[in-house]
This record gives sequence, C-alpha cells and structure tokens, in this order.
Amino acid sequence: MQAVSRRIRGAIYTGAVIMVLAFLLCVWPAPFRQNRGGGRYDRDMRARINRLNEDPRTIPEFDNALARDPEDLDALFGRARAYYKKGDIDKAIADYDKYLEIIPDDTYAYNNRGLAYSKKGEYEKAIADYDKVLTQDPRDAYAYNNRGLAHFKQGETDRAIADYNKSIELDPSNATAYDNRGHAYSAKGDYEKASADYARAASRKIGIW
Repeated sequence: MQAVSRRIRGAIYTGAVIMVLAFLLCVWPAPFRQNRGGGRYDRDMRARINRLNEDPRTIPEFDNALARDPEDLDALFGRARAYYKKGDIDKAIADYDKYLEIIPDDTYAYNNRGLAYSKKGEYEKAIADYDKVLTQDPRDAYAYNNRGLAHFKQGETDRAIADYNKSIELDPSNATAYDNRGHAYSAKGDYEKASADYARAASRKIGIW
C-alpha cells in the first residue's frame, strides 16, 4: 500500500512540474526569454527557473519546446542543467555550447559548463571557462571556488587555496568554499587550518554565523 502511495505521489509531482514548465515555456514565455540581441539573464529569475528545470524528468518538455523553437534559450539552458543532473554530461556540454553560441557573454552558462567539464575530468577546459567568467566579472565568488576545485583536482593545492581565499573574501558566507579550502589544507598536512575551515563551513551551513 505504501509503495502504491509513493508511486501516486511521484506521478503527481512529475505532472505538476511538467505543467508549471509548460506554463513558463509556452503560455507565459516573455518574462523569462533572453533578448537575442545580447545581455544577460537576471540571476534571481534564473535561480527560480533552475529550481524547476534541473529535474531530469523535465527533459521531454524541453525537447518539445526546442522542437518548436531551436533557439529557445530558457529550454536550452534548462535541458543542459537537466542533462547534467541526469549524468548525461556530454549532452549537457553540447547544450551549453549551443547556448553560448547565441549568448557568448553569459557568465552563468560558462560557470555551469565548467562544472560539466570538471565532472568529466577535463580540468583545463573547466579552468578556461572559469577564466572567462572572471575576465567579465572579477567578483564572481562562485567562479573562484569552482576554479579552485579544478586546480585542487589537478594537484595544484596552493593555487586552489588562493582561489578559495578569494572566493571567501568575496562571499564570507560561502560554506562550500570553506569546506573545499579545508580539504586543500588537509592535503598539505595543515590539519589545524583544515579543522578551523571545516568548523566554519559547518557553522555557516546551519546558520550560526
């Protein structure tokens, strides 16, 4: 009985997500659609869309939207995120590539494609994407943190720590950057600094500081 109930709840959830996406992509697209002449999405608006579109079960809805309009940027960006969440990294990168051909100055897309390259272990390509972000926006704490992680994966611990330091300077509330820097300090054998960073990360995750 419980298994049936879970399946029913899952079906209701999937149906609700698809209905909302259909509304956003088809019925009321104007507030969410990028001007093809240039510029960037508002990040708060993008964050609201992202909460809906990273579920892999929404991919067919994005497929339908792109069949109607191959340059539907909301659908293209959303499908890339959904592919990434699903683990189809090559497909995610392909969608980000298409998106960036149309909007070549979108730092958020470069950040996300960098994450996809890192997931594949292609750290040089990931770092190149984060460099593009930081060239346009030197105060992007997210890009510094991500680039630091790519450096760390390459064994460049000091460069990783330098990027984590900058990320934390720009966004002292970023628990992930403290956690990552803790791993880097631990790799260097500096366990006292590592322990302090882990404590800072934990406190920010639960909102003490």
